[in-house]
Amino acid sequence: MHRTVIASLCLCGLLGPGCTFISRDLYESRRDELDQDGDGVVYADDCDDDDPSVYPGALEIPYDGVDSDCNGQDLIDADGDGFPGITAEAYAALGSDVPYPEPLVGKPLDCADDPAEIPTAASIHPDPTHAIETYYDAIDGDCQGDNDFDFDGDGFMPDVVVLEGVTRPTAEVFQEYVQAWHADVDSMVAPPGHPAPVVGDCDDLDIDVHPENTIPDVFYDGVDRDCDHRNDYDQDGDCFMPPEAAAGYAAYVKRTYGNQPVPFCVDPDRPFEDCLDAPDPSIRTVPDGGPVDPATVHPDTATYPLLDEAYDGVDADCGADNDFDGDHDGFMPDDLPYDPSPDTLDDLVQAYAATWGYEDLAADWTVTGDCDDARADTYPGALEVLGDGLDQDCAGTPDTAAWGFGDGTTDFDWTRPTNPEVARIGDTLLVLVGAETGQIPGQQTEFGVALPFAAATARNGSAPQPSPPYWKTTSDNLHMQQVLDVAVRDNPVDEDGDGVPDPSLTVAYSTDNVVTGFTHLTVNSLRLQSTTGLLSPVGGTSDFVSDAYATTGLDVRLDPSGNVFALACADGWLHMTFSITPPPVRGTVQGDPADTCFFHDLVDTGPPEQAPLTVCAGGACEAYVATDEPALDGPAAVGGSWVFGDADGDWISLIDDAGEATVREIGGADERVFVGETVRYLDVAYDPPNLYVAGVVDGVGGPEVKLAYGPPGALVEQDLAFDDPSVVGEVPAAVAVYADADRVAVAVTALTGRTLEDSVGWVFLGPP
Repeated sequence: MHRTVIASLCLCGLLGPGCTFISRDLYESRRDELDQDGDGVVYADDCDDDDPSVYPGALEIPYDGVDSDCNGQDLIDADGDGFPGITAEAYAALGSDVPYPEPLVGKPLDCADDPAEIPTAASIHPDPTHAIETYYDAIDGDCQGDNDFDFDGDGFMPDVVVLEGVTRPTAEVFQEYVQAWHADVDSMVAPPGHPAPVVGDCDDLDIDVHPENTIPDVFYDGVDRDCDHRNDYDQDGDCFMPPEAAAGYAAYVKRTYGNQPVPFCVDPDRPFEDCLDAPDPSIRTVPDGGPVDPATVHPDTATYPLLDEAYDGVDADCGADNDFDGDHDGFMPDDLPYDPSPDTLDDLVQAYAATWGYEDLAADWTVTGDCDDARADTYPGALEVLGDGLDQDCAGTPDTAAWGFGDGTTDFDWTRPTNPEVARIGDTLLVLVGAETGQIPGQQTEFGVALPFAAATARNGSAPQPSPPYWKTTSDNLHMQQVLDVAVRDNPVDEDGDGVPDPSLTVAYSTDNVVTGFTHLTVNSLRLQSTTGLLSPVGGTSDFVSDAYATTGLDVRLDPSGNVFALACADGWLHMTFSITPPPVRGTVQGDPADTCFFHDLVDTGPPEQAPLTVCAGGACEAYVATDEPALDGPAAVGGSWVFGDADGDWISLIDDAGEATVREIGGADERVFVGETVRYLDVAYDPPNLYVAGVVDGVGGPEVKLAYGPPGALVEQDLAFDDPSVVGEVPAAVAVYADADRVAVAVTALTGRTLEDSVGWVFLGPP
C-alpha cells in the first residue's frame, strides 16, 4: 500500500543534478522507479516509500501498528507462541490501518512476549491448567498472575528457595517476583487473617500442611502437619528415635527438607535406639510412683550424655540392663537405699523387666551380695587388688582373698605334694605341682600336673580349667622327691610349623628308682600347640647317679637361646645336666653336703660351655663354674651364710641359717624381707616397677603365708590367710609367686602327714 503524493514534484533522482519541477504525467509514468524515502527500496517494491524505516526486510517493531517489513501485518506475537503481546482493543486504539491478525483475535494476552527482554518468552504464555508452570523459579510461566511460591495453594510459602544454585529467603524473592511480573498480590491466596501469602510452609506439596494447621499433628506418620519443625519421628524431642522409625525417617527428611540440613537434633551415633519416645502412663518410677518424662530416657552417648539413676525402675540410658544393679557388674546389693515394702527386691526386678520388655534377660538378674554397687570392680568373687585398701570381692578382707583348692565342686586331695611353681604360657596361668598321689581330674599316682587357669578370668580362688596336662605320668618304679623347678622360654619358636610360635616351659625334678636305687635328675617340657590351643607334654632327658639321695635344692634355668641348665644338690651330691648342642653335658660331683644350689648369669657362650652356679651348705656358700668337660671349676668363697637359695629370672631369694630372708637382683645389693620373722621358704617375682616376695614364716599359731610387694626398697607386707577347710592340721610348707601386668598369683603346698590330706592352694590378685 502506498501513500498519496503531492501535486508538484521535483524529480531530482530522474533528471540529474539540481532539481527540476516536472509535470504529474511524467511523474506518474516514472514513479515505480523512484525511491522517494531513500531507504534503498524503489516505490514499486516499498509498501511505504515515504518512510525510510519501512521496507521489505526492515526490523519489525511489535505492537506499533506499522507493517515495517512490508509483510502485510504488524508483529503482534513476538515470541511466536500463539499468544498476542497486545490486545485487539489496545491495538485498534493505535488507529493503524494494519489489521489485527485473525488467529490472535480472542486469545488472552501473553505476559512475556518479547524474547529480547525474556529469552525464554516462547515457553511463557497463558495456561489456566498450570501445566507449563515451574514453581519456585520466580517466573510467572503460565501468565496467571498467581503465586509462584505456593504450589499447594494454601497461602503459605516455604522459608527459602534455590535460584541459580543460591539459597535465598522466599519473602525477599517473592517481592522481586511481584514487581517483575506485576502480580496482583491482593488476588493471591492468603491464609485466614493475613492480607498476603506468608512464609513458613514446610511441605508445599500438601495443602493440609502449613504453620496454622488446625488438624492435630500425628507423630511417626512422616508428616510435620503444623510445620513446627520438630522431628516427626522423635516425639519427646530428645534427639533419639525408636528403632521402628529407621524405615520412614529418611523418606520424611527428603520430602520435607530435600537436601537442606534438618532443623532438629539427631544423635550421630545411635539415633534409632530410643527405648521410650512417648509418654506412657504405665511406666512409673519407684518407690514414689511418679510419671516418667520420655525426654529423660535415651541412649547415653558422647554427644548426648545421660545419667541412669539406679533403683528407680527406669532404664534411662536404654542399656537393656538391670536397673537394680547400679554398677552393672551382675550383682545387686542386699539393701536398697529406700524401703521397697511391701515389695521385695525380686518383685521390683520382675516388674521392671516386664515394663521394659526385658523378661528374657531377667533370668540372670538374681544374684545379690554386692557390697559396693557403685563400683563395677567390686562384687562377690571380684579380683582383689593389692594395696588399694578396698574389699573388691566383698569378703570383708581388703587386699587379700579366699584361696582355691579344687574345681569348684570338691577340693582336690594330695599326698606329699612338692613345692608349687607358677608360670604363664600364652593366655594361660599354670600352677605346677608334683605329688605321690592325688584325687583330681585324671587322678594318677606319682604324677606332675599343671593346673590351667585362663589369665583373663583368674580371680582369687578360681577353679582351674578341666583336663589339666601332665608333665610326668605314672611310674611304679620312679617316686618323685619333694623339690621341682620351672623355667619359661622367653623366645618361643614355631615347633609345629604353622607360622605361630609355640610357648613352652621346662620342668626339672628328681625321682628315686625304688628298684635300682638310682636317683634321676629329669627335665621335661610342656608346650602350647598353637594349631590346637592345647598344652601337651614333650619328652625330655633323664640323668642318674648310682646312689640314692634326697634332693635339698634344685634349679632349672634357660639361657637366652633356650638351652636347658638343670641342677640338683643334696648331702654329698651335686648333680647337673645341661647342653647347647646334643649330647647333653652331664656332671656329678660327690663331696660336701649342700643345702641349696642355683645357676646365675647364664649367657650364650657356645662350646666350651660354662655355667656359673652357687652351692651353699651349713651356712657357707661357694661359687663354681660348670664346664663341658664335665667338671667344676672352683670353689671360691661367696659372702653370706645361706641355707636356702633360689634364682628366678634376674632375682635371687635367700634364707640364712638364722631364718632371715634376703632378696637381691643378680649383681645388686641385698634387701631384707619379712624382717623380724623366721622364714622357712621364699620365692620372688619381678614385674617392673614392682617386686613380689612370697614367704612361709613362723607365726604365733604356726607357719603363715605372707606377701611383700612394691618397688624394690619400699616393699609393703600383706598376710595371706591360707586355710583349706577340708584339711585338718595343715602346715604351709612351700610357696611360689608369679606376677605380670594384670595378675599376681601365689600358690602354696601344705603338709599334714596323713594320706590324701595334704593340700595345694592358689590365689590370684590384681597388681597394685
